[in-house]
Amino acid sequence: MIKNNEYVENVLLVGVALNIDLEKEKIFHSLDELEDLTKTAGGIVKAKLHQFRDKIDAKYYIGKGKLEQIKFECQKHNISLVIFDEELSPSQQRNLEEYLKVRVIDRTALIIDIFAMHAATNEAKLQIELAKYMYDLPRLRSKYTMFSQQVGMIGTRGPGEKQLELDKRKIRDRISVLKDKLKYVEQQRFVQRKERMEAPNIVLVGYTNAGKSSLLNRLTNAETYVADQLFATLDPLARKYILPNNQKVIFIDTVGFIKKLPHQLVEAFKTTLDVVRYADILLHIVDVSDDFFEDNIKAVYQTFNELKIRNIPIITFFNKIDKIEKINVLKIHKNRNIYPNVIEGSAKTGANIELLINKIIEILNVNTEIFEVVVPIEKYKIITNFIGKLQIDKLEYIDDKIDLIVKGKKEYIVHLKNQLGF
Repeated sequence: MIKNNEYVENVLLVGVALNIDLEKEKIFHSLDELEDLTKTAGGIVKAKLHQFRDKIDAKYYIGKGKLEQIKFECQKHNISLVIFDEELSPSQQRNLEEYLKVRVIDRTALIIDIFAMHAATNEAKLQIELAKYMYDLPRLRSKYTMFSQQVGMIGTRGPGEKQLELDKRKIRDRISVLKDKLKYVEQQRFVQRKERMEAPNIVLVGYTNAGKSSLLNRLTNAETYVADQLFATLDPLARKYILPNNQKVIFIDTVGFIKKLPHQLVEAFKTTLDVVRYADILLHIVDVSDDFFEDNIKAVYQTFNELKIRNIPIITFFNKIDKIEKINVLKIHKNRNIYPNVIEGSAKTGANIELLINKIIEILNVNTEIFEVVVPIEKYKIITNFIGKLQIDKLEYIDDKIDLIVKGKKEYIVHLKNQLGF
């Protein structure tokens, strides 16, 4: 269908749960989220179907009865694309397309496609291209050209149809080239990381659309792009901020996490996500107006595990308290004592932002040290190398000496002591 000179697809969504009692509510929520993803990609959802099964069908993922229902709905609503909520094997995808006579993709392909839409920088485009090739490589087949003339469809953005028709050898070569380019980007990231070491890094993390960019704007007047859509932010955005105690910090916004985040994207975005691994504090933003925010928290922590995040202080900011309904009040109360350093507030209204700032100061002070010393004036140049890295509370000249009191991260204090000969 053509709408505003763009190709718009009618889409049918399919979800499968293996345990009726445990998964009934979650499958509906997951399909709602899949619908939001589809809308973000530009599709029009005409129908949503689900099935409860004891086990996944090896050939079609779903049972024959449900397969017939999907085929009927496709004809009824003029469906051009079916999206499954779980990742399909290459053979299941091929079998479904042959049976239904329409394109079939899964949640992974959809998320990669949305990332491709939002990739603005060269680095993001390289990462998306790598993720798409890694996903597509095992799915290449001679039949691929079945839909190759339909340009601009969901799941086909990224490197483009022409490249996707290359043989596996050429695609493997391209993957190798992309990895080499991203290694170079990683070196540039290392330089940026060294520059950011001038102040503690407070990295904003959370489920997609939890309000990270809104909170960054509230804290720093950053005027960053904010949209009520998934994955509006892909590239880390850093903003300097002076705390009330005059200590400088750097807030860094990051890409949002999501349940069933494709491993290809985690792998491709490892360079970007390094800002998370090297954070001084992780500021975990949670949208508590979402009835399933507990599952969203678990998805974020699963990504932490995949990134091997260890021993980094976490502040949990329960965002959007201005929007919560009664059903979530008890959930908030329960989770207040489960997760570290919980603060309830609102990026939109500014509620409890001051408490959040005070918590940041408190945690930073735990990892700080005060160093008082009197040194010869000729060592002043050594001290200037630490301006910005350490908070200088006192610097007085007494004859040919300097009376110095500094405060900051213990590792910087140790480095300064070594430079001064202590």
